[in-house]
Amino acid sequence: MEPTCLNIIYIRVCVFDTCGFHKTEHHDRTNKADWRKNKGTPGYFGDYYSISGFEAVRNGKGLKLERRQQYKYESLASNFIHKKAEIFMVTIDPKPEDALLDFNSHPGQEFNFVIKGSMMTIIDGHEIILNEGDSIYFDSGFNHAMKALNNEQVKFLAMVL
Repeated sequence: MEPTCLNIIYIRVCVFDTCGFHKTEHHDRTNKADWRKNKGTPGYFGDYYSISGFEAVRNGKGLKLERRQQYKYESLASNFIHKKAEIFMVTIDPKPEDALLDFNSHPGQEFNFVIKGSMMTIIDGHEIILNEGDSIYFDSGFNHAMKALNNEQVKFLAMVL
């Protein structure tokens, strides 16, 4: 059951920590206009803003996760209740040309959209080069890995379904 998180007298911010435990913070507000003016302000609700039905995350303020050593993950929906996808901003730092890639696979499907830089994506032995603005959608049950190209960091939006 999703709690009611807003009314005219007070705001109840409902969050779940990384283990799924529910925490509630109360913020007294006299009216909705005051609440709207302050929403998402760092220090007011923290670095994210989550109320039943949506979650907004400020640039660079997503929950940092360690999933795989060669990638830096920032969750963009860590507190959304009943989500159907995991959404991440992923950063890959450049590695030497001869560095081994760490392949992985997992159930579901994945969509990646390159925000900055270029990367090579290898899926089931197929090498695909993606540049800024390019995207790829694939069955994540196949072994896959990504590598930053041109000795530059790459950033991409990843949606795991």
